[in-house]
Formats: sequence, C-alpha cells, structure tokens
Amino acid sequence: MLFSDLDNLSTKARARLEESWAGVFRREYFSRLDEKPFAVLYSDEYSRPNTPVNVMLGLVQRVHRVLSKADQHRYANEFKPFLKGSSGQYVYHIKGEKTIGHIERIGNLMYWVLQEVSDQYNHTPAFQTLERVFNEHFIIEETG
Repeated sequence: MLFSDLDNLSTKARARLEESWAGVFRREYFSRLDEKPFAVLYSDEYSRPNTPVNVMLGLVQRVHRVLSKADQHRYANEFKPFLKGSSGQYVYHIKGEKTIGHIERIGNLMYWVLQEVSDQYNHTPAFQTLERVFNEHFIIEETG
C-alpha cells in the first residue's frame, strides 16, 4: 500500500516488516532515540517544506486520479493549481516564507474534497487516507 502506516498493514506484511532489519531498527534504536539533543540543529525560520507537504500534495493528486473522468472535469478548477507536475516539483518551487500559505491552500482543498465528494468516494483507500491526514494536520476554524 502506498500510503500505509504500521497500523494499516496486513498481519502478514506487518510480521514480515517486524522480522526484517527495519523491525529491529525500530525496536532497538529508533524508539530509544532522544530527539532533544538534536533540537539545536533545527531552525525556527521558514525554509523549504519537508516531506509531509510533499505527501499531502501527492495524496491530493492521488485522490484526483480516483475521481471519475466526469468529476475530474467538473472539479478541474479546484485541482488545477496542484496538478502541474509532480508533488516534488510543486514543493521545490515553494519559497520558505510562503510555505504556510501553500499548506493552507492544500488544507482548504482537502476540506473541500471531503465535503464535496465524500458520498461518492469515501470507500476508496485514497479518500480514507486523505480524511485521516486532514484530521491529523488541520483544524477547522469557523469564520464570521
């Protein structure tokens, strides 16, 4: 599965992962890693966005591919800014100080998709992942 985490792996895939070097690494090293000493290496300044923005945009693009041809055409204007090239190309062109605005636009599109096409596509893995990622990374603020 392309957008899976450990909890979403099948029992067989999870067992294979746990028995591989990756399982040992996660249990014996990564879970014990104290990140506090590394905090000084990170900047509070805006910089190029990291992988999560790339992943969110890739997910939006994947949901677009799941839509029927009619819905792709119907919602072309909403998706258009996010379909020019790969998600990596999109992220590469984001200037540091504009990162927040791009994240907000991606979040707004995710929210719109969840509201607009939920009934038709909520059974698809891409849509379910989009919903989970949106709920993990965004908070809906009522305006007005």
